[in-house]
Amino acid sequence: MKSEGQGPEIDLDALEVGARRAWADGSPLPSPCVRVCRIDAQTGWCEGCFRRLEEIGGWASLSEDAKWAIWQRIGQRRPGNKREEEAA
Repeated sequence: MKSEGQGPEIDLDALEVGARRAWADGSPLPSPCVRVCRIDAQTGWCEGCFRRLEEIGGWASLSEDAKWAIWQRIGQRRPGNKREEEAA
């Protein structure tokens, strides 16, 4: 379920590829927002972008290093991440 008035959902995989490219070439990192804004009561993560509320709210004022750290955490939080598959 999308939040009202935010437009169509965006592909998080495509955003992640763009973030990796941006990080590699020193460009500004894109926001992970996919316009599915709903916080999971158990994890505290947005069900669309896998960020916590403080990560969402502070995004615009964060350094690129801090944004990249969030992108790294998103990769760890997403279902089916490579670290989970390697541990199995």
